[in-house]
Amino acid sequence: MVSNSKIWNEHEWTREARDILEGIKLFPKDSRIIMIIRHSHRLNAKNINDTPKMRLTPLGHEVAFQFGTLLPKNRPIRIFHSISPRCIETAGDILNGFKENSGEGEMMGPLRSLYQIGGDFEYFKKKIFHASPPQFINRWAAGHYPPGLMTPLSVFSQRAAYSIWKLSEDPPSNAIDLHVTHDFIVMGLRFGWFGLTSPEEAVSFLGGIVMSIQDDAITLLDGGKLISAEIPYWWANMCI
Repeated sequence: MVSNSKIWNEHEWTREARDILEGIKLFPKDSRIIMIIRHSHRLNAKNINDTPKMRLTPLGHEVAFQFGTLLPKNRPIRIFHSISPRCIETAGDILNGFKENSGEGEMMGPLRSLYQIGGDFEYFKKKIFHASPPQFINRWAAGHYPPGLMTPLSVFSQRAAYSIWKLSEDPPSNAIDLHVTHDFIVMGLRFGWFGLTSPEEAVSFLGGIVMSIQDDAITLLDGGKLISAEIPYWWANMCI
């Protein structure tokens, strides 16, 4: 597979992915890294009912493969993904690109936190289709949606942390756990875990969260810099 280098190096929607790959280099070499990223490029859906089955474009495949070739090959990776076809395709392309660069990686399969937010799916589709991604996250965080129809963001964030953060305790100390999911989940977890918002637009394709958990803090890649984020107060005593 031959990557389109001009798109990768110059296009605005690949900037977040490029920033992530540069930012990984800033973490200590023995740090265990968690990445939660949006799938690669797809077309815009004209009907919300078509969205779950949408796949990557040829460009999306190429750029995901390129992303994989540029991951640090001295760090083993494990890849988890949503059950959405485009997330499965993104995960496979990234792993193939990583192995092309002599990296050691493993496909771990689907993880519920990457695709299931709970509640009524028909209600969720209606609400997310009639709001921009930032508007949806703000309303979700504010408790605008009835708990019986959509799991509150605080509850979803805690459950996702329990599954995603706990998984990171298993691999070697310098490993990367890479999770491929959707823009609203990336944005929801960014707000639910760290209180950080993206008020203007959705996270770009292959953009997302990069973090490392220590005993007393979380090192988070934000704006091309490593910052220290407080571990949420609920983490130490969480029992789900």
